[in-house]
Amino acid sequence: MRLPRCIGGKLDRAAEIYRELLDKLIASQPDPENDLMDATVLSRVYEAIARLSLQTGKSEQAKAASVSRLKLWESWSRKLPNNPFIRRELDAAPAS
Repeated sequence: MRLPRCIGGKLDRAAEIYRELLDKLIASQPDPENDLMDATVLSRVYEAIARLSLQTGKSEQAKAASVSRLKLWESWSRKLPNNPFIRRELDAAPAS
């Protein structure tokens, strides 16, 4: 389904804003491998980028963001196996 131009343009802009946010977050040197709060924040941004990218027909960007999110939670799952929060996050991250 093709989105109306006015909606599609707003979604493109929203995706661009999330990518800018991700760039700024990365520049702040987060430690998502060792800081669960950093991991959660990055995961939410990856999730938003993936969703918006899919809605705007940018499937490769969506896949890249989804893969980053999945890898993040797989890493945490190895560190804290059977943790309910991490399990929920991992279950919510679509497998690629």
